[in-house]
This record gives sequence, structure tokens and C-alpha cells, in this order.
Amino acid sequence: MQALLWVVLCEGIKEQADAAVDRIDRLVAIRESILETVLAAGSRRGGATYRIADELIGYPIIDVPSAAARQGVIYQSANEAINRLVSVGVLREVRRSGRTRKIFLSDAVLNELSH
Repeated sequence: MQALLWVVLCEGIKEQADAAVDRIDRLVAIRESILETVLAAGSRRGGATYRIADELIGYPIIDVPSAAARQGVIYQSANEAINRLVSVGVLREVRRSGRTRKIFLSDAVLNELSH
């Protein structure tokens, strides 16, 4: 009986591991699609727009000050990069009443993470 429990436990662990691998594969595909979109829009590899886009898998909710700090660029450069990402549909601005700091979301990444 105990051996059967171990088999069931191992099968459950394998299912969870397979699901995690599938999610990682989907996130990698989303990242590649985002980067292709950014490059097709004229951004260059290594530029602030590209680098911010490249981080969206790990940081799907961003604001300008934190993006600037992570990329080592000034506020204006990060703001311009984020605006380019909004204009090509990679990010979406979220309006929050009573707040002055703008927040931006990557719907593609968040949709995958929420499932």
C-alpha cells in the first residue's frame, strides 16, 4: 500500500514538473515575440527599449523609475522606451485614481502567469 502512495506522489510531482516546463516554454515564446515586435518597430538590440522588453518576463508590472534604475539610464530614457513599448502594444498603462506614478503592464506575460 505504501508503494502505491509513492507511485501516486511521484506521478503528481511529474505532472507538476511537466506543467512548469510547458509554462516556461510559453513564457520563452512570449519573450521572443515581444523582442521581435520591438526590433520590427526599429529598436536596436542593447538599447533601453530592447532591454526593458527583455526583462518583462521577470518584471511584467513596471514603472519608469524602477525601469530606469534597473537599466542604469536616466528617467527620460526609460520613459521614452516605455512609451515606445506602449505604442507597439507590448505594454499597457494602468490608470490609478489619485496616483501620480504611472504603472505599465505586460498583458501577454501576466495572462500566462495567471493561468
